[in-house]
Amino acid sequence: MCVQKATEQLVCAGSAVCRALWDLGAKSVCRYADKSAYDNQALPVPTGPCPGGTIFQRLCGGACGACDPVYEVCTGRSPLHPFGFCAPAGLSGAAAPCALAPGGGMALPCAFPDDYCGIFEVPVADAPAAAAYGICLSQPGCTHLAAVLPGGIRCFDQAGHEVGP
Repeated sequence: MCVQKATEQLVCAGSAVCRALWDLGAKSVCRYADKSAYDNQALPVPTGPCPGGTIFQRLCGGACGACDPVYEVCTGRSPLHPFGFCAPAGLSGAAAPCALAPGGGMALPCAFPDDYCGIFEVPVADAPAAAAYGICLSQPGCTHLAAVLPGGIRCFDQAGHEVGP
């Protein structure tokens, strides 16, 4: 879960923080990890086999198991995304960020020129937030996720062009 600390600044928070804010009437300050608007729904329990295996980018949750707690963080889970994926944990405990510019192109490109910017598929109303808070992934990792992640993720190159799986 993420809480809007200031305009255009999200910080990680536990689900208990978002539930408490919701109960206090602050219904528009939290977002799920895929950047869709928090609506006080519990995260679904992933069922069935792991849809993505461990090739390139490992999924997490349910039968997919957990990420390495020292080096990775499970990200992307929401009511729309029952499974997340293991992303490298940075110094802040989050994966490297990237962002699409509202008019096209990249507002914040990935630090490594060969990486893709992964943007979660979310409802249209939440698309600007998802585009502003993408995650840098290796090219094979992002295209693998685009092909297997339930709920969807889209991959963009350094010029902001969508790249298909």
